[in-house]
Amino acid sequence: MVLFEYPAIRAIGKIKMPQMPVAAQNKAFPFRHVLTRNLCMLFSLTILHGIWMGLCATYFVVYLLKNDGISPSTIMWIEAGLSVFALLAGPCFGKLVDKWGYPLTMTACSALIAAVSFLWVRQFTFTPVLFLFCATVYNGNNGFLSSMLRQSEGLASVRLAPPACAEFSVGLGALLFALGTVAGCFFAGSLYTHLNGSLEEYFRWCARGPVIMFLLSAVWLA
Repeated sequence: MVLFEYPAIRAIGKIKMPQMPVAAQNKAFPFRHVLTRNLCMLFSLTILHGIWMGLCATYFVVYLLKNDGISPSTIMWIEAGLSVFALLAGPCFGKLVDKWGYPLTMTACSALIAAVSFLWVRQFTFTPVLFLFCATVYNGNNGFLSSMLRQSEGLASVRLAPPACAEFSVGLGALLFALGTVAGCFFAGSLYTHLNGSLEEYFRWCARGPVIMFLLSAVWLA
């Protein structure tokens, strides 16, 4: 992570941004312009996505170690390989968003995540399906599809907001995703305890999350 991010941080730090005129600076949160129907649907999807990611990320490595008996070094190499895959595939996903729009692309992405999650929880021991789940859903905190969905949510929060309040929109979206992820981690403990510490039952419940995200995005698309 540091190897990739440090040069980017250095480059961003050297950018000289022009000072905005005092009259053009917004002092209050523009509720009317940010909380439109389009953006409210997007923010609802964002917070649900955050909660679901918190639930998935909390016990997945424990599941791989405990139930599947995968070694820590193997998990590390799988995640490293999937990071490269997500990095290379990101620009292709951006082209899909440009061509088909945010609601349609996010609906398709949510549907694929739901399908892969359903396949995995139906047969936990089937290794190719488990690898497909890792590649598309889980990779550290994001797999390919889920990380692309998150990137699309961030871009949509900028593009769907009026230019004068885009910074408020993207900030609110980032805050909601962060709060959702933290809430998901807290809910994970309660859900795990409620299911008597069964990891398989836990992830069967987690697999219902993408279905809710798909239904919400489908309503948004309609």
